[in-house]
Amino acid sequence: MRPHVESRGFRLQAEGPLRFCFAVALSILTLLASSVRGDAFTLHFAGAQQSEAVSQSDAGPWPPPGVYMPGQEGVTLPRRLVEIKPQYTANAMRAKIQGVVTLACIVEIDGTVGRVRVLQSLDRVHGLDDQAVAAAKRSRFVPGMKDNASVPVLIYLELAFTLRGVPPVLAWPDEFSKTDDAVGYSTTWKDEVTEASGLQIRVAYPAGWEFHEGGSNRLLLVHTHDGMRSIGIAAPRPTTGTFAQPLDPAKLQQFADYMMRTETVRVKNLETLGVGQVQSQGHLWIWYGAQVPTIDVPSLSPEQNQARQASFSGSRLWMFTTIAGKQTLFVSCTLLIPRAASEADKKAQLRQAGAEFGAILRRMSIQVQ
Repeated sequence: MRPHVESRGFRLQAEGPLRFCFAVALSILTLLASSVRGDAFTLHFAGAQQSEAVSQSDAGPWPPPGVYMPGQEGVTLPRRLVEIKPQYTANAMRAKIQGVVTLACIVEIDGTVGRVRVLQSLDRVHGLDDQAVAAAKRSRFVPGMKDNASVPVLIYLELAFTLRGVPPVLAWPDEFSKTDDAVGYSTTWKDEVTEASGLQIRVAYPAGWEFHEGGSNRLLLVHTHDGMRSIGIAAPRPTTGTFAQPLDPAKLQQFADYMMRTETVRVKNLETLGVGQVQSQGHLWIWYGAQVPTIDVPSLSPEQNQARQASFSGSRLWMFTTIAGKQTLFVSCTLLIPRAASEADKKAQLRQAGAEFGAILRRMSIQVQ
């Protein structure tokens, strides 16, 4: 097991409002897929979109007064001269901690790094957050400029900690590990074949479920008669990326972080439960699991949200994405939880939904035409 630490570079591009999750997941997946061929890559994300700091090395107002932001008119961005890689601590190696620390840093007028704030923590116990901050403060830059004078500029750094030699874990979400027999399922299944963008997609679903083809940005939808459990497949999108091998834990964590940020624009109160990858029917799927304790959709009116909240106490969500034939597929599995359900009923519904979703996805096949 060998430690490997990389700097993901600094992000200096501002972007507009985030789009809905299908489009964002596509761009993330394309970046992740292209990164499989190399050790390092940089994801660009607007500074205003960053999550609140989970910890900080410098107290005080943020961003500090007098600091220029990326994208401000007339401001040139800092250019790195000396890159310092963070060091793995012995305790973190023994604990096999891997992932990414995201930092917000002020590049001062002399090119040094001043105040640093941790936006995305990886490890506060064994010292990896502190190592990332120390490495950032030892880096050196050509300072940002405005009106031919050096000015302090805010940048974002991503530093990844990866233990090479640790094989990636390939597994379904825990809830999907049960088979259809575990819930007393009928063996009667229906098949539907859909063709789109050079792909032939075969979906098998239990008798009693309903099938719908088409819809806004959607290829197909299957759901139970009451609509409490559903699986949707988005229309394929072209991509230049490929999945030649499983992703390392740091890249998986980045996928989870970005899904969390983008999905909270579409659904509030989202809580990440897990991220992973699995091989099925010859394709590598990356998945993200979350729960929504209270349904609150910004795109709906207050009256519509109130009606949903009166009927449902929350939902569970699993999102899967893969690449086939230069096309990206995005699959979402949703379970709505009735407000009147007891805790025992909620657990039973989760077990049944996981078994059904897992059985459907295991049977789904994708052929490149």
